[in-house]
Amino acid sequence: MPTFHINRTKAFIDAIAADTRRKLSPALFVGDSWFQYPLRSYRDLQGRISHHFHHQLIGIDDSYPGRDADEIPGLAKRWFNLAGELKAMRHPLKLIMLSLGGNDIIGQDFGRHLFASDQSQTPNWPWQPVIPDICSRRINFTELGNSFETVRAAYQIMIDLRDSQAPDASILTHTYADITPSATPYKFAGLPVAGPWLHKPLVKVGIRKASEQREMSRWLLASFAALLHDIAASTNDFVVLDSRNELPDFAGWWDNEIHPLGKGFKHLADKYWIPAVGAAL
Repeated sequence: MPTFHINRTKAFIDAIAADTRRKLSPALFVGDSWFQYPLRSYRDLQGRISHHFHHQLIGIDDSYPGRDADEIPGLAKRWFNLAGELKAMRHPLKLIMLSLGGNDIIGQDFGRHLFASDQSQTPNWPWQPVIPDICSRRINFTELGNSFETVRAAYQIMIDLRDSQAPDASILTHTYADITPSATPYKFAGLPVAGPWLHKPLVKVGIRKASEQREMSRWLLASFAALLHDIAASTNDFVVLDSRNELPDFAGWWDNEIHPLGKGFKHLADKYWIPAVGAAL
């Protein structure tokens, strides 16, 4: 059974209604470009999950490149309505899969977390209290803290959705993978379309050492992972797939600065997502 795009909600509901023997488990995908990587011949994470479990899952996908956590409150009503309809059909959501928060931390919003020059700070940062020198001098912790609160609030909406409409469902999310800032953007037909997301703003504010760029990006992802694990500790059936160390830092795994190639998506899906979805089912 295919995964339906959110614009085909009626077809999704009709397909579930036709599944009278209840063979298929409904799943909701909400994500960014790691779930909906555009204009590439290879499958992204969402595509690999859907393909692998096509005899067990029936999914609806509300993902698109560049999704920010602050968009979630404005979109939540349609997911609550959908989940409520499934609940009324006595076929509630079984899985909620999220690829969410990356754009807020290391994607298109990254630049607003940087100071243009050194600052004297003694920040209290609970998510990763050992702060590298480059981070303590150049990260705007007020802005970063606001982003983390926005991400937490978005995840809480998804937890509230599950708890109210499908309390037996599992929520799966991930930490992305450790990256190295580089000048490589997303390209289509050989032309740059988006990015680079970290390298460009880092160079703009004068942070040019590759070692400092790498240290900052990985500390940010470690902080993001700590946030997700903290959320997981306060609710049930919230699974964090910590895949930060999984994609080697050399050619063949990455399409550009923050997106894997098909080989990378396959590795992450096979090692993390597919076993976790199988266990939830």
